[in-house]
Amino acid sequence: QQQTGGYYFVYQRCCRNKTISNIIQPDSTGATYFVYLSEYAMSLCNSSPEFGETPPVFVCVNKPINHPNAATDLDGDSLVYSFYTPFKGASITSPQPPFASPPPYDTVTWLDPPYNLNNILGANPPLTIDPSTGLITGTPMVSGQFVVGVMVEEYRNGFLLSRVRRDF
Repeated sequence: QQQTGGYYFVYQRCCRNKTISNIIQPDSTGATYFVYLSEYAMSLCNSSPEFGETPPVFVCVNKPINHPNAATDLDGDSLVYSFYTPFKGASITSPQPPFASPPPYDTVTWLDPPYNLNNILGANPPLTIDPSTGLITGTPMVSGQFVVGVMVEEYRNGFLLSRVRRDF
């Protein structure tokens, strides 16, 4: 969908696994994945960052996580990592929409307490992500399935060019 100043490329599907522990109604909550291509980024012929390693399929309770979640950028831009709240998407009535709904997109609802953006796994201390390297560290203290959203923001000369997100 064309927006003033750029384009959205969107993919939506429903639904998440019903056994997910950290969000409300996961089995009726879809997912939206999108990239926004700004006019500024297009004028620079910018190449967005790409995540490297596949996220872990599982981690063990009481065992440290040290997952390298780095992205690479062909342009050599500055990359900053953070967790984000994943976006909802398609619905049970339309699980594979032929056309994505327009932005803005709602986010999933954390089952808070104990889960929220600052404590995705409900662990103490919480899961962390290094803003410079993307390294995810922490020790899960509870057994379950959890949604985790990771975002990398791309900057050039102090200007934000893009945000690339993935949730797993």
